[in-house]
This record gives sequence, structure tokens and C-alpha cells, in this order.
Amino acid sequence: MKQRVWAHAVTHTATKQVCHMISIDFATTLRELFWTLYISLCPLSSFSTPLALSDASIPFLSFLFQFLSRIMVLQFLPLKISCDLSFWSELNRLKLEEWKLDESPRPIVATLPPDARSKTTYFLILDHSSLHPPEELAYNQVRGTLHLYNTLAELEDVDLHQKIQELAPSDVILNGTWQTPKDLLTFSLIMYADLKYFNYHVLTAVPSIILPQSFKLKKYTFTDADGALLDSFKPKPRQEFPVLWTKDGEKSFDEIGLLNPEKSFLIYHSLEDDFNPDAMHWQVPNLLFALAWNPTIKSIRIATIDRNLKLVNVKHFKLPTLPADENVVFYGWSQKVPQLYSLTEFFDRNQLMSISVDLNLKLTRWRMVPNLELDKFNIKVLIIGAGTLGCNLARGLMGWGLKNITFVDCGKVSVSNPVRQSLFIADDIGKPKAQAAAEALKRIYPTINSQSAALKVVMPGHPADDEEVLRDVDALDQLFSSHDFIFLCTDSRESRWLPTILALKHGKPVINIALGFDSFLVMRHGLGLNVGQVNPATADYKDKLAEIPGDQLGCYFCLDVTAPGDSTTNRTLDQQCTISRSGLSFTACGFAVELFASLVQHRQGPYAPARLTNTDENAGTLGGTPHQIRGFLRSYSMIAPTTLRSSVCSACGPGICSKLTSQEQLHNVVLTAVNDPGKLEVICGISKLQQDAENMEDDILTFGDSDTESV
Repeated sequence: MKQRVWAHAVTHTATKQVCHMISIDFATTLRELFWTLYISLCPLSSFSTPLALSDASIPFLSFLFQFLSRIMVLQFLPLKISCDLSFWSELNRLKLEEWKLDESPRPIVATLPPDARSKTTYFLILDHSSLHPPEELAYNQVRGTLHLYNTLAELEDVDLHQKIQELAPSDVILNGTWQTPKDLLTFSLIMYADLKYFNYHVLTAVPSIILPQSFKLKKYTFTDADGALLDSFKPKPRQEFPVLWTKDGEKSFDEIGLLNPEKSFLIYHSLEDDFNPDAMHWQVPNLLFALAWNPTIKSIRIATIDRNLKLVNVKHFKLPTLPADENVVFYGWSQKVPQLYSLTEFFDRNQLMSISVDLNLKLTRWRMVPNLELDKFNIKVLIIGAGTLGCNLARGLMGWGLKNITFVDCGKVSVSNPVRQSLFIADDIGKPKAQAAAEALKRIYPTINSQSAALKVVMPGHPADDEEVLRDVDALDQLFSSHDFIFLCTDSRESRWLPTILALKHGKPVINIALGFDSFLVMRHGLGLNVGQVNPATADYKDKLAEIPGDQLGCYFCLDVTAPGDSTTNRTLDQQCTISRSGLSFTACGFAVELFASLVQHRQGPYAPARLTNTDENAGTLGGTPHQIRGFLRSYSMIAPTTLRSSVCSACGPGICSKLTSQEQLHNVVLTAVNDPGKLEVICGISKLQQDAENMEDDILTFGDSDTESV
């Protein structure tokens, strides 16, 4: 059956696209003429960008288009789709957090203004709420479909003709289940989203039927009765168009077959297009076709009014009787190739960095670890020591998205530091280490909250003025109170003692990192004060797979048989620097970062248990949570031993923990350790243990070779 088709004529003068229904042969001739002239006057830069008109070509093309418009019968103004920034933001979130690789079509909604405003384009508008469609539409909402492909190639391979037939509301039209004209209007977005660079390749469509040739316009004469009927129309505050209007007022579309077409109007609002004032709504062809399936409806009069209720035009359509096998074909793509929407320009560099960091983490959860809870990394970390270990550690922590890091160090950047300590450069020499490290993090990641504190960590065996000692202790104590996780990255044994007891006092988790020349230790401490508890060392742990609770794990000092003391005074030149193999600190810090991540993601957090032997690699979301990791570069091997809290530990034993229940007790025990570290051994019980060992040795009977008498 010979059909009429839509011929396209495009004017970039008014940046609008108008489609006209004319005979196919005439349409083809006019379209070819128009595009030949258009392309000859418009330099074509690329197929993905709009054609640019020269100033000289605009008047001629405008005249040509107006001439074509006058000789054509019908004009329909296509609906365009406009996406608010909030739409793209919510799309990103849903893609990363919920949809992931699922390419299933998604229902969406758009807002369609109740009427057009003068000199503005009539848009379907999408925003954040469009991606969460309600069960019942508001008066100004239209249903649509979003199809988000995982690759650009998939999008480009879509058969657009076949796709729009799938997306169109053909079933609703053919089976007559529509209730209002809104059911006949739908839209679709198919796209590929490059979330790394915020580029969106989009094709949009508002399907419209290609009307058969049998649809005719009848000759119409406007009468006074028609004028009186239209004058009686008074729209409601939230009037939904089109309106079926009779002398008895508005009627539902269920009654349209019962009405006299000579005494009723289908009223549309004007699109108020200055270039094409007679252009009709894009929805009209679908409505005409749907009405034609009702054998009782032979014609329909469509009146267009502006927002001042003045009549723009009236069209009287003769509706044919459609055969059951009528071929229904839709079109309505906005263009043949995807249009690129780039949102990069809406972000500054710092915002882009922050979003990209979050993107990498979300992709980790998306592709590799579905149970990863990224919100758990929103914690404050305190790093004691801003040297080789502290610098490398901070870089690793940023990779997990940590945005609150504080450094504590009283030293300054020396001339040898920039080579081995990764956050410093030559210009930092002479600056306070903590400050320089914090500033370096902000240069790397501008939105991070990196702070510094030039505090001296009070150490046993290093006497100083009592007031100065207590001032430093209280300042550090406050930092421990305001942070969630502690890392010990200092370069001496005794500098780890005060942070260890402060973490116990505040119940904060600690990971300790220490280097030898070719070995390293990464160790987490047991949590909380061990006061009045049964000594865990007396528990029965014969099962090698037994799990030690996180609060019963030993600390850095639990295996020592002496209290920490001054190890830095009178050191030789080779002892004044941390001597270790160059790559060792990166290895140790890498394990510390990942142990931290495993603990944070574990269902029990830092209280996660550790096996006595054979780390359970399925213990948590990110694997095992060992107590210690000891690495040996010479043999390229590692072990993961587990030790219990010692009853005589000089840091976490009951003797020390009992002295940490008040600030005054804390001051007393710290001053004792600073001025006479030997007394720590008395407080914690090491002295008694040593004395008991000596007594046992004295009680042992020694037999010589000459002892031949029987006993």
C-alpha cells in the first residue's frame, strides 16, 4: 500500500526541526533540493557535530524553508529531551551501585510542561526523580525507557529502525487499551556512559507513527457556533492537554466515539514556535491513528489555542477505516549517530579527582568485591611518625579513599630524607616533617583533610621537664581521642610505648610497622584495657586452628623481658639512621594498608579474631586478619604468627592498664617511665618474673661427673 511519509527539513536559524506530511514523491524531491542547498552552504566539520551555517547562507535558507512550509499540508514539531545535571548524577550512582553490568531497559519518566512559553523550545525534561518513576503519573509526566549499554560499540551497533519499533507504544494503539492521549506518548534514551571522563553518548527518540495516505484533511469553515464553543473553554489550573471539549464541558476519551465531531473539539495548546506558528504537537499522529481504530469515529476536529486562549488554527481530519493488517511504522530518532554530552566542564579539577577516586573504589566493589562497604573507610587516621614509613603508608591509605589523615612528628626534613621518604622533595628540607607531609598530601589529593602536629612523643628513659612532658602527653592524648585508627611508624622501640598505652586507654585500634635491615614486622595490637581480666595466656589453646579474639592479642612489647628504655643515646653513626633495604618500607607499608582494610571491612572490625596458625583467608570481606606479618627479604618469605597478651607486658599488661583509668594515673605512670624506666618492670611484673626465674635456677640440683653416689 502506498503510504505518505515524513520528509525532514531542518533549519539551524531557529535551531528547530520540523517534519511535514506530504506525498512521498514530492517530499523526496523537496528534501533532496533542500539538503543539496543546505550542505553546499554549510561547512561540515565532523559527523558528530552540528552543521555550522555561514552568515551569508542564513537569509537564503530561511526564505527557502518558509517557502517549503507554505506549500506543505501539515507541520509537526518534534519533542526534544533535556537532561538536568541532577539526572546525570543519579544515573552515575545507579550505574555504579545498583545496575552495574545489567543492561536491562529501565523505566523512567519525564516532565512535559503543560504549555509552551513564547520563544522557548518545548522539552521533555529529565532530572534526578526521572530515574525513580512513580506508580501513578502526575498530570505533566510522561513514561519512557532508558537503555544503558556497557560499551560504545554496542550502542553504535543498534539497528535504529528496529529499535524504535520495539520502543513505540504500538501495542497500546493497536489493541485499544489506551485511556488518555498521554498513553500514546512515550520517549526513549539509549546511551553509553563513560563515567571515568563524564562523557555520555546519547540517542533520543519520541516515536511517532508514519500516517498512511488514507488520512486526509477535510475542508473546514469556521463558524460562529465553533467560536462560541471554543470561547467557553476555561482551562483548569493544572490542565492536561489535549482536552476533549463539548458544549457540556470536558469529556473523557472513553466517550469520544459517542460525540458528534461537528459539535466537539480536541483542544491542544499552541507550541508557540515563532518560525512555524502552525506546527502541531508531535503526539497528534499517534492519536489520529489510535482514533482511526475505533470504527465509530469518522473524523475529528483539532483546535490549537495559545496560552492566552486565543485560537491559532483548526484542522479537520477525516479518519479512514484501517484494515486489520495495517502496517504500523514508527520513526522519531533525534539523529542517526549518538550525540556526545560532556560534563567535564561543569567540574573543577579537584572535584574530578575526588569523583574519580570514588569511581575506582566503586568499580572495585562492582567487579571484584560486591560486599565492600566503602562508607567504613570514612574514618580519621592518626600516623605517629612522618618518616619513611609514615610517608609510604599515607600514599597507600589514600588509595582506599581515606580523606582524613593526621601526622605527628617533631622532626624536620633533612637533606637525606627526600630520596627515601616519598612525600618530600628538596624544597621541603628544613620544614617540619609533619607539616611537609600534610602539605604533600594536599598537593597530591587537593580535597583531602590532612593535618599535622609537631609534637614530641614522650619516651621511657628520656628525662625532660615534667610540665613539658605532661603538656605533650595531654596533646597526644587529645589526638588519640579524636581519631579512629592509629598507625605507629616511629624509628625506635621506646617511641612506641606511649602511643601503645594511649590507644589502650581510648580503645583505639593500632597497627605497628617496624623495619630491620632485611626484615619487617606489621602487627596489630589487642584492643582495650586488660584490667581485672583472667590472663588470656592461661586459656587452653591446644587447637592450632583456634581463633584468638581481637582484644586478647599481644602488643609490640608483649614478648620483651625488659621494659623499654633509652636506645638512642650514644649511638654510633651507623646506628643514627634507619638502615634497611630500599624497597622494604614499601612492602611493609603495603601489608599494613591491606591489613587495615581487611580489619575495617571485617564484620567485627578491629576486634576480628586471628588464628593461632594458618591464617583464614576467608575470614572477612577482604580475606584474612592475621595478628602479625613478619617478612624476610633474604629468603623472600613471610610468616603470620599469633601471640597472646602477656600478663607482665610493660605496655598492655594488667599492671600497666590498671594505671590508665584516669588522667592523673596516666600522668604518674608516664613520668615514672620517663624518669626511671626500671620502675616500669616493677609495675608490670617483669621484675618479679625475673626474680622467680633466678630463684628457680638456684633451686636446681647440679650433678658433676664425680657424683657417683646414689641418692
